Amino acid sequence: MLKKLLLSAGFAAAICAAPSLASAKGGESDAYMKKMEGALTIIYDNNRSALAARNATRTAPAARNRPDWSGEGGALGRVQAGGQELMVADVSDDGYVVLDAIAAGSTDDLSATMDAMGARNISSLGRTVSAQFPVDRLGDLAASNYLAFARPALAATNVGLVTSQGDRSMRTDFVREELGYDGENMTIGILSDSFACNPGPLNAAGVYTTPAEDAANGDIPPDVGILSDYLQSDCIDEGRGMAQLIHDVAPGAKLLFHSAFNGEADFAEGIVELALAGADVIVDDIIYFTEPMFQDGIIAQAADEVARLGVPYYSSNGNRARDAYQSEYRPVAFDNSTFHDFDPGPGVEPLMTVQLNGALQTNLTFQWDSPNFSVSGAPGAQNDVDVIMFDMQGNRVFDCFEPGGQSQPNGLCQFKFTSGGIPLDGGNGGDAIELVSLVDFIGGQQVQIGFETQSGDAPGFTKFVIFGGGIVASEFPINAPSGFGHNNAAGSEGVGASAFYFTEEFIGDPSTLQLRSMAGEPECVPACLNDFSSAGGTPIFFDTDGNRLSRPEVRYKPGITGPDGTNTTFFTNDTSRDDDDGDGVFQTGEPGEFPNFFGTSASAPHVASVAALMLQSEKSQIVRTSSNGQVSYRMCKPRQINPRGRGLFRKKHPQTERIRGRDMRVSPDEVLELVEEGVLLGPCDRTEPEDVYWIKRLTAQDMSVRASNATGATIQVFDEVNRHGFDFDSGFGFIDAKKALEKFDRGRGARIHGKKDHGKKDDLWAASQE
Repeated sequence: MLKKLLLSAGFAAAICAAPSLASAKGGESDAYMKKMEGALTIIYDNNRSALAARNATRTAPAARNRPDWSGEGGALGRVQAGGQELMVADVSDDGYVVLDAIAAGSTDDLSATMDAMGARNISSLGRTVSAQFPVDRLGDLAASNYLAFARPALAATNVGLVTSQGDRSMRTDFVREELGYDGENMTIGILSDSFACNPGPLNAAGVYTTPAEDAANGDIPPDVGILSDYLQSDCIDEGRGMAQLIHDVAPGAKLLFHSAFNGEADFAEGIVELALAGADVIVDDIIYFTEPMFQDGIIAQAADEVARLGVPYYSSNGNRARDAYQSEYRPVAFDNSTFHDFDPGPGVEPLMTVQLNGALQTNLTFQWDSPNFSVSGAPGAQNDVDVIMFDMQGNRVFDCFEPGGQSQPNGLCQFKFTSGGIPLDGGNGGDAIELVSLVDFIGGQQVQIGFETQSGDAPGFTKFVIFGGGIVASEFPINAPSGFGHNNAAGSEGVGASAFYFTEEFIGDPSTLQLRSMAGEPECVPACLNDFSSAGGTPIFFDTDGNRLSRPEVRYKPGITGPDGTNTTFFTNDTSRDDDDGDGVFQTGEPGEFPNFFGTSASAPHVASVAALMLQSEKSQIVRTSSNGQVSYRMCKPRQINPRGRGLFRKKHPQTERIRGRDMRVSPDEVLELVEEGVLLGPCDRTEPEDVYWIKRLTAQDMSVRASNATGATIQVFDEVNRHGFDFDSGFGFIDAKKALEKFDRGRGARIHGKKDHGKKDDLWAASQE
């Protein structure tokens, strides 16, 4: 399986020619296009309309090759509606859309077919093939028998001569100066949108540095290894911003980068590629909206795999606060159908009144508790549940792309980016995932929403998370966990965010705006959680084979909180919360001051850097370079303790234990084959990722307050839910690098290795329902 992870787009071209495709007419039929979920059908139709309009003005027959959009292809992803522009999909200037295609059978066959149609950047893993695909060939792809269904790959980063304030707030400055650890000989892998696309200024003040300038100024290492990048027009080099934060904390570490913006399969491949390239620690700041909530998808499984191999994996937990709803599905009859009853008491409320926040589009990722075909194959989801919007008069809102859908007097319409539970050939279902956009042409309207069971049995549990737009008021609480997907993987450590000015180290600092005291609130000791930092607690209902668990699994997410809002040379905007030039002026966008990087996208690399310092202290780096420049990998042939594995990767590897294994020193070209045989990365005395997580958790400082980043006022007080000091908002609290390194050093040679229960006996499912 791992061999397949390293196959590039060139693999598809090397396979024998794809079978002949169906005719163009057949490819455009409604039956075939049902495989193209929501947005893909819309942009395909948009493409055909644009081509028809262009050809109508031609004086000669159109050429039969691909259309030349001359840099205007991005317009295919935007649709004029109600006098405004709806964003339907992200299409490149040359007419390509990043999509995730789910294979009906072999991904090799589907990859070869897509390659023959002009796809680029093809990656495959499990049942998913990710690629940049030409919009004008979507109809042909739909006609392929190798395709089960396809959907747009919709992702977001968790963003919200420089030294980062995060260094001081975590006390890693002490670790370097007093303990002498700076990440030397360690390698940290980064996954984000892009690293060196060089987008130009991202702020009104025009403050910007190029990758070359960053290296020359010492803000990043001069030799960052870029395994893959993302060079489309929407790139912002967030990965380079993360690299600057890491370099401040661990200036001795080597850095690797792999883009995570080329689809879910490419993201998952990138995780493993970074590990095989020698990354000692990996961190990402990406979420795909279609990642499964209730079952570990391919990205979550890849994070679990590198952790099994010995590489700690950190992920930004998200910037969605508690902008989510989840509940048992209580079926009631309504409108000649079956709907969810929002009232948990004796009353019956099949619709919930909400007030939209004024944005044109409010987007929801909605899921229910059925297994997903893209993860576990047949039978997939045997039911289909939809989010339905009603106006306040009780009328169902039109689909935006049906006749009359954009011209209703209520100023409302809705459409699906992806369709959940679509039926596949043979009676199997698709995925229990739907992305829906609630469109409000007037702005700030009150509407009603319901969850309708369209086919099959009513589900047992439903959940939505808001992405874009927003809901400012609701009849029933929208206050559920918003972290999900690989952020919630068992092998990864989800990271929450606390602005540096909400940390104890900056109390009374003259260059920091004292927001809490200005609000008349007690100071943040040790730290206050940002208002936007995502809460955890999303349950896992199914294993990766699609079997329902005997009891839902709720994990320790987030695991820990780190600092954000810290300085970079270009990313993204200066904040009024700091006074970099010491002139006593606290003003946003003040000339001569550095941009600040907010979000769990910033806190995750800070926390990941501390893991590199910990592993440096035990000298357990994976890659070692001799004095004559020869590179070798340190690996461990483990002792087998359980011949049964599980999951996409573990099915062929037994459960093993690093302790009492046999150390190996191998050349780089031997690593992949040895990993395929079950050999682990790093020496046998390397501390396991789970133990690295737990040492930082148990030395973290307890937090209890969520504060407004705008005013500093307290907006939530949260309680611990178990004996370890865990809560679903900040995890185990704010990271203390000094205590973590001291505890790590004291424990060298006597690691946990199963001697502690790590809280496995705690019933977090029960705690999450309180």
